[in-house]
Formats: sequence, structure tokens, C-alpha cells
Amino acid sequence: FKLLWAPLVDTLYLPRFGRRKTWIVPAQACIGLLLLSSSLRVNDLLGPVGEGAGSDVRSLTALFFVFYFLAATQDIAVDGLALTILSERNKELGATCNAIGQTLGYFLAYVGFLGLNAYGLTSLGSFMAFWGWLFLGSTLWVLGVRNDEYTAPEGGVAEQCVA
Repeated sequence: FKLLWAPLVDTLYLPRFGRRKTWIVPAQACIGLLLLSSSLRVNDLLGPVGEGAGSDVRSLTALFFVFYFLAATQDIAVDGLALTILSERNKELGATCNAIGQTLGYFLAYVGFLGLNAYGLTSLGSFMAFWGWLFLGSTLWVLGVRNDEYTAPEGGVAEQCVA
């Protein structure tokens, strides 16, 4: 899917908004809003604990299809941003940060939720709502970034530290 979708994400954009921000901001905002709205209904969609027949499989499938579509779109745009905004010597560090961030994200999403839920500190709905608000907050931060293209700094490192 990403193989077919990535060329569109990379070529269609609003020049005033930025090549990557055109896709990152709406994708993140939609993920955040979808997390918030689905957090109110997720327990009803899953049905009673221990009863598989009570689950709304069609709605859950549609919900997670939309989540994965939005996440794939965001991933394509963020990968493109990393390639354009990072200098050549920092691209390796960017890949390392990406791998660490994914591992941390998986840990927080799975182990973190299960641990908090086991002690009654959160429910799936409130956990989703928390991440929805975090997505919306990070989207506002991305909106504040002036430029999404790399421009090489003028001068050397010493001049950059003094400036």
C-alpha cells in the first residue's frame, strides 16, 4: 500500500504550507481526533469481556483501517521530512532515533497500557484519549515550525555557537 501511496504524498502538496507539513498536520490531527472520538465508544465496540460474539467486528475493522491509513500517510511524510531536513552526517542519527522511537512507542502502547490497566489505573478508552490529546498537541507544535526543508547553516560550528 505504501509503495503506491508514497509517490502521491511526496508530490502533491501546498507550497505555502510546505511539502511535508501538508500531509503531517492533517494526518496527525485526524489520528488525534479519531483517538478521542473512538475512546468514547471503544468499550462498546469491543463488547463485554469474555464474549467474542458481542464485538462489533465490522466497525472495529473500519476504525483500525482508518488508523493504519492515517499512520502510513504520516510515516511516509515524516520519513520524507527526515530525508530533506537532516544534513548528510545526521541522517544516520535520524534513522537511529526513528528505531528507538518506534521501540519506545511499541513498549508504551502495549506493555505500558497492560501494566496500567492491570492495576486499574487506566482503561482502554482513557488511554486512547490521552494519546489523542498528545497527538493534537504535537500537531500544534508541528504547525509552529516555520520551514520543513533543510537549509545548510552558513559558517562553521564555532560561528553557530556564538551566534
